[in-house]
Amino acid sequence: TSLKKEMDIALLRAGEYVSAESFDMAQFSNIGVTINKGSIDYSRFQTQHDTLVKAIAEQRICSVSYNVGSGLKTRSIAPVNIVMLNGTIYVHGWVMLPERAEPKYDSPLKLSLHKITDVQLEPRHWKALPDIDKSSFGLLGTDNIKANVKFVDYAADYVASRKWSEDQTIEDCEDGIILTFTASSRVELISWVLSFGAQAELLAPVDIRAEIGRELAKAAGMYDL
Repeated sequence: TSLKKEMDIALLRAGEYVSAESFDMAQFSNIGVTINKGSIDYSRFQTQHDTLVKAIAEQRICSVSYNVGSGLKTRSIAPVNIVMLNGTIYVHGWVMLPERAEPKYDSPLKLSLHKITDVQLEPRHWKALPDIDKSSFGLLGTDNIKANVKFVDYAADYVASRKWSEDQTIEDCEDGIILTFTASSRVELISWVLSFGAQAELLAPVDIRAEIGRELAKAAGMYDL
């Protein structure tokens, strides 16, 4: 990871000020460690990854084949960037018109790298594309949801120390904090709030709060209480 590289560089620079006998880089090799639970083996998708990186660098349009629920789909896509979120690599891009290098839809496409089966470079290049919003919480949607979530105990400390959207505000309450922020994905917002269990309570919007209540009721119904 970039963080581990920065740590390694810092250690190497520090080594310039000590003798070779007193500094052994090997002993520091495991200081920076990345731990992934339920990780995906991306070595199988190296070819797809490398072709997409080349397309992004050269502003090329690609023919991308990927798995969806109904089978295999192939589209002409202009990839813009590659993002990692919670151990999953996604490709951000735009579905392009077949007759000219312009987006077919108003919203960008997000594809999971491990669902891409083939990437072929097309001779076409793109010159200008709409900006992809990265200021709000979420990756997989284009919603604009103003959310208020109350966090208590350890979750309050965890949330308060991080940035979730550019416009977020955090205020103290009697037994925790209230985070107000913008989410671009309803599904991701629900999943995120549920991941904190009893440490988080969605206060608004009320319709999503009700949906979370239904999800909790379904989950409880799976167990003998």
